[in-house]
Amino acid sequence: MTSPRPAPPSAPRAPARPPRPVDPALVSCRLHTSGLLLDVPISPPPGGHTRVLTYWPDATSPTGWAHELWRPGPSNRGFQVPPVTELGDLIAVATFTTRTVTTPPPATGRRVGVVRRVEPERQVRELWHATWYGYLHAADRHALILHGPFPTLAEAHGASQQAQLRAALRTDHPTGPHKAPTSRDGPPVPVVPAEPPVTVSVAYHGPNAVVGAPGHGWLLVPTDQFHAALALPAHHLHQRLGPHVADLAPDTPPAVLAALAARHTPDQLPDICLPPRPDTPPTPH
Repeated sequence: MTSPRPAPPSAPRAPARPPRPVDPALVSCRLHTSGLLLDVPISPPPGGHTRVLTYWPDATSPTGWAHELWRPGPSNRGFQVPPVTELGDLIAVATFTTRTVTTPPPATGRRVGVVRRVEPERQVRELWHATWYGYLHAADRHALILHGPFPTLAEAHGASQQAQLRAALRTDHPTGPHKAPTSRDGPPVPVVPAEPPVTVSVAYHGPNAVVGAPGHGWLLVPTDQFHAALALPAHHLHQRLGPHVADLAPDTPPAVLAALAARHTPDQLPDICLPPRPDTPPTPH
């Protein structure tokens, strides 16, 4: 009686993704005086490795993004921060594992005579494990402060733009009083990022509101008129903006519609600063 043949060992299973935090947070990563980043927000499983990359928008790339790979430090400890690295840059930390895959030789049919044994081909493949998306929030001599993780690179980019916008609108600069540029009439003029927005956002600066509208840029409108337009139905705003804005998408977000209405049709908006009219007593029958 022959014993059953042992089953061949199965290929290693793909590691499960680590649980993703619900809310992004600020993460402090130690920075060596030589410009070597010693810590990263996530670690690979045993036997894996990590890559750190800087991303930025690039219209010439098929994916819309360009990237630079950080070089590993001495003894494979840490990563060398690229010379061109600035606040707001997108940072991606990817972890990988490797496994060996055995490919059986192809069938060649029946042969007559001496049969030559063909060994199976073995390949070492890289298996993606997880990716941490964030941006460089702050930096000092001893640490880089990263903000993340975000679900996608585009969301990390939008959060980075919002951080730059808030920094530009600040009036209490930590190194001293920060004076915003003034117009000819005197009131301060909000400063917006030079890069076009990638997500819809709203930031308030006193009597003005800055609305980030992809495809329309940064819209600077009076806050009262912006709120008055938000009180109107979306289909009314679509009708009023038809003669002024060409190719307005049907699913345009309400905040973008309100900002466009405040810019192009301010005379057609209700004045929400007026006191409400007193109720008229009902006429008796």
